[in-house]
Order: sequence, then C-alpha cells, then structure tokens
Amino acid sequence: MNYNEWLRALAKLPKSAEFCLADVTERISSGNHVINFLITEAKGSDLDTTSRRGQKKDICRARTYITYYQDRDGQEVVDINDPNGGRTEITEPIVEVEKSLVRDYSFSLHEFFLLNSRLCESVLSSLTTKITVISEHSKAVLESQLGDEIVKMVTKRLSGGDEEGASLKEMLISQVSDKMARYIVRPILRVAGSDEQVRELAITDGDLFWRYRHIDKMEIQLNWKGVQLHWDGKAGYVTNNAAVLCVRDTFLCLVNLPSFGEMIAGKLAKLTQEQINAFSR
Repeated sequence: MNYNEWLRALAKLPKSAEFCLADVTERISSGNHVINFLITEAKGSDLDTTSRRGQKKDICRARTYITYYQDRDGQEVVDINDPNGGRTEITEPIVEVEKSLVRDYSFSLHEFFLLNSRLCESVLSSLTTKITVISEHSKAVLESQLGDEIVKMVTKRLSGGDEEGASLKEMLISQVSDKMARYIVRPILRVAGSDEQVRELAITDGDLFWRYRHIDKMEIQLNWKGVQLHWDGKAGYVTNNAAVLCVRDTFLCLVNLPSFGEMIAGKLAKLTQEQINAFSR
C-alpha cells in the first residue's frame, strides 16, 4: 500500500462509522512525533453534489481527523494559539492534507509514512477493526431504543446494502418529533394544565436551553447540543436542517427526552406553587 492509497482508505473509513455512537481513536509515535487519529461526527463544509459551480454546504457526518503533537521530554506540545488544536481532517482532495500539515506544523505526513509504513498501515487495520466492533455495539443500542423500521435499515446498511426510503437521521428526527408530545408536553400539562400562573419562562441549564410560553396556547422550545425542538400547541417539530444534525446527538436527545420533560415539569410546578403562595398571602 502506498501513501495515497493509505490516506484515501483513512478518508473512506467514516462511511463505515455512520452508526458508531462513540468515537474511534488510535495513536502512533516515532521519535518526537506523536499522531492521534480520530473518527467522530462533526460539522464541516462538504462539496454540494447538487451544485454545478462546486459550491460547499455545512454537513454533520462522521469524519477522520489527524492530530499532530511533538513529544518533548515526555510532554506533548501543541500550539495553544492553533484554533484547530492541531487537528486536520483527512478528506479529498488528499493532497491538501499534506499541504496543511506542512504549512501549519512543519510536519510532513508523507515523509513520516515512508519511514514508518508498517506502523501507519497498522493504524488503518486497527481503526477498521475498532469501527466494526463499535458499529455492532451501536447497532444493538439502536435496536433497543428504536423501532423495527430503523432496525431493518441499520442491518441492511451494516451488511453493505443500500437502504431505501428515509435516512437514519430523518427517522431519528421523526422519532424525536413524535415523542415530544409524550415525554415533554404530557409532564408539563400534568403540572401546568390550563393554569397560566407562569406565562413565560426561559432557562439555560448546562447544554439544555428551554423556553415555556403559555398565553393563548402552550408553546415549548428546547435546544440541547444544537438539536432544536418546538411544540406549537398541536405537534412537535425538530426545526434544524437535517444535514447539520449529528446522528449521535439526535439519538441521545431522544434517549434524554423523558428526563428533560420531568425536569421542566418540576421547575414549572415549583414556580407555579410559589406564585399561588404569594397570591394567597
């Protein structure tokens, strides 16, 4: 395997990692050069295949990154002013990977490969094995949480087939939208009902932001790690563009909906009772 074949293989690995609900990592070193490989979901600008002018659009998908360090006396050194933290995406055109590393870190990945080809090939083998294991585990998690329709699609995709119909991301979005009524709205109605003591409230709690509004009708907005939900009084919606949503975050949002609903309901119940107590004094 030559350098270009190796780099292209690394760039293609994310296609096998679409169902990985955990990061896939590997590290190699030679001399004072330390390289971390990471496969994870992240937003980036990809070529828009529907555009005739070569335009790009933001997409969240599994991507392969290389992070370069220097090991000096046992201390990993990276430029603290580097906005990427030393991280470079391995993607087409692969010639840009080498240019970027030489320009930003004075490090030639090509030369490193020529001197350590077996070590580099072992990284590709290890990452491929890890992706298989994590994908199978992720498949089991998805099967336990999602419906038969998604199970069929996941199984078909993992076996190398082409799925039909909606994508995994679209199915997850549909699941989150549908279950908002049960896990978010129902607990809130249980404590608030038609009571309008608390008419409007917005709270940020860590990664979770939610806004409750009850004037003519009850409206709820919820934002968790970029997944934006809206209840308009009749139905729930994920308001994000599907392309910029990460599968992992959307899945975790689905899993956490019951706890989000109970937390919001508990806060509203407490504030409503405080309003009633203040009015009765």
